[in-house]
Amino acid sequence: MTNQTDEFPQLETRRLLLREVRPEDSQAIFHNYADPRVTEYFIEEPLVNQQQAVAIVQEYAGHYRAGTGLVWAITLKGDPTLVGTCGYEVLSPYDKRGEIGYDLARAHWGQGVMKEALQAVIAYGFESLGLNRIQAYVLAENVRSIALLRGLHFEVEGVLREHRWFGGRYRDNVIMSLLKNDWQSNKGDWAHGRSQQ
Repeated sequence: MTNQTDEFPQLETRRLLLREVRPEDSQAIFHNYADPRVTEYFIEEPLVNQQQAVAIVQEYAGHYRAGTGLVWAITLKGDPTLVGTCGYEVLSPYDKRGEIGYDLARAHWGQGVMKEALQAVIAYGFESLGLNRIQAYVLAENVRSIALLRGLHFEVEGVLREHRWFGGRYRDNVIMSLLKNDWQSNKGDWAHGRSQQ
């Protein structure tokens, strides 16, 4: 789906510019991932030093080069500072399936930023990556994330009981998905971002 010779795709929406995660973003990633409210549902322990953030940036770059993942830095137009990330943490070319993940600095919660970013990422997945299915695993307690995905026409397929060891105990994961046919039927409900190569 992607390979190391491709130019990283840049996505633009009304308010946002989604671009490659760069080494200089490690400070902003550390700031976000050191916040226990931001990491509450996806990292066991908030970051404690910036070297951990540097490793995350390197991991994103490695997945992109290998064609196994594609994660964007979320920035506001006119300000290059990373405020969050979103994208495909896992890409399965054979199955034409992607698994999304996302995070956002707490200062930008409740403003529709993540919904706008995911609209562009979803459109890119179906239109440019040729995906047939986009899915997400969400801890059952993460009601805000479940509501966000429902608003993007993801369907709850079921609950994977005690699927994840997290925070010292087994937690239920909700599996949610959006199929290309369903997205095509509903995409008129929201305008997706434009891709700029």
